[in-house]
Formats: sequence, C-alpha cells, structure tokens
Amino acid sequence: MLTVKMLGDEIGSADHIRHLPNTGETSYIYETGDFELEFIIGKDGKADHVNLVNHQ
Repeated sequence: MLTVKMLGDEIGSADHIRHLPNTGETSYIYETGDFELEFIIGKDGKADHVNLVNHQ
C-alpha cells in the first residue's frame, strides 16, 4: 500500500498534481529528466497504479 504521505516522505512533493474528474482519482507527477513518473491515487488515498512516460 502506497499513500500520498509515503510519496512525500520518500521522494518529496510532486511537480504537478492533476485531478481526474472522470474517475475521481488524482495523478501525482514527478519530472525525472526525460521521463515523468506518474502515481495514480484512488479515492481511498492509495496508489492504484504507476505510469512512466517518455517526454519525446
């Protein structure tokens, strides 16, 4: 179980936070050079999944 608090404690504040109105989830995005690391947090406050996106 990964929570927003755990993300903040381990890797700091997200560079961007986007609310996903269609699902009620929130995306916490971390810029990591050529990539974005995106944690999708569900309504329960826990990570549902993680995306790694190339900035090409």
